[in-house]
Amino acid sequence: MEILVVDDSRKRQGILCGMLEKKGTSISCCSSSNDFISVVDESAPDRIVLDLDTWRKGKGIYNYFGFAGRLSGIPIVFFNAPENFSTLQGREPHEQDRILRHPTEVKDLVSVIE
Repeated sequence: MEILVVDDSRKRQGILCGMLEKKGTSISCCSSSNDFISVVDESAPDRIVLDLDTWRKGKGIYNYFGFAGRLSGIPIVFFNAPENFSTLQGREPHEQDRILRHPTEVKDLVSVIE
């Protein structure tokens, strides 16, 4: 399984990616909008782990390219989500999506991904 972790907190990203790699999971990590778009364009991950705070910082570029719609067939674990969040605007929800409210601990992310 190929998992893409998108988080601009390098510390949290490093811990999360390290924990997942120890479990034998193939991981790609990115912290910028440009990297995120490139990874999805080059290879379709089996699952995305997405920090919504990071998504909001690149929202303008994602909206410009209609990027959310390209994620419709990929299950996403959204974390640091506000109470009223259900999915990204322009993206159909996936039955395997998971939403973790703000604040989210790394151990909670790992347990949802397993």
